[in-house]
Amino acid sequence: MNPCARAERARLDFDRPESWAMKYFHALLLYTPMGVVEEGHGGKDDVRTGIEASLLPFMSERRRTVGFDGQKEENLNKAPLLLRPRVRLRIPGGFHASLSYVPPLRVFDVTPHLGAAAVGYTPALDFPVRLGARLFGHVGSIKGAFTCSEQSAAESRNPYGCDRKSHDRLGVTYAGADISAAMTPWPEVSPYLSVATAYLMPRFEVDAVLDGFRDTTVLSTRGFIVGLSLGASSTVARRFNAALEGFYAPLWISRPGESRRNDGVRSIRVVLAYRFVLPRG
Repeated sequence: MNPCARAERARLDFDRPESWAMKYFHALLLYTPMGVVEEGHGGKDDVRTGIEASLLPFMSERRRTVGFDGQKEENLNKAPLLLRPRVRLRIPGGFHASLSYVPPLRVFDVTPHLGAAAVGYTPALDFPVRLGARLFGHVGSIKGAFTCSEQSAAESRNPYGCDRKSHDRLGVTYAGADISAAMTPWPEVSPYLSVATAYLMPRFEVDAVLDGFRDTTVLSTRGFIVGLSLGASSTVARRFNAALEGFYAPLWISRPGESRRNDGVRSIRVVLAYRFVLPRG
């Protein structure tokens, strides 16, 4: 017997608990530059291919309690880290472009399918500080059992009537810009600071059966966030480069009966890349 359908569409305030959860994962997926690209030199272009690893913080029970305007605990602790391939092309004149793609492979009980791109410019300067600016964008989704876990559905009594494991989808869409500054106070080591702002367009699609009703509610929100990255990049071998950064984004939330406050997200990211030199004809 097919369950009866229940579908709603709601545009939420940007600081509602459900919106905060969507902002949280968008911030963790923000496509940061991981350093400042060197201005083209030596008459050669280059391509760098690498892998980025981002630690995904464990969320406390209070942080996971975001459903139904902060009343329901959601199944949000899925993966401890995200691996994201990155490719960057640098061309003479200070311009560069980068791409990232995560294929739809099921890992840690979620299926990410994510793509990001950026274009940037690094001007040639006469002092030992490199400046860079980029425009970037991101599209994709993450599928998983966020509303009803397999464990909660198996329990004979659960407060929200999960009849079976849900098949939810978080749409991850944003566009933004960042500026970065880097110095080289030591040979082959370059500390950097990046500030980014992004306009988020998340969309959460519920697909759960609750007390015999199939719930296909769609929640969305819109708004800007700011992210700050502080790190260092280094040449670790002849053509290998590594970067390590700490990331922080303030995220505002308004829970029922509480004043609006900042509950920001912090993460650590590392990238290892190999450089291919492309001689110009």
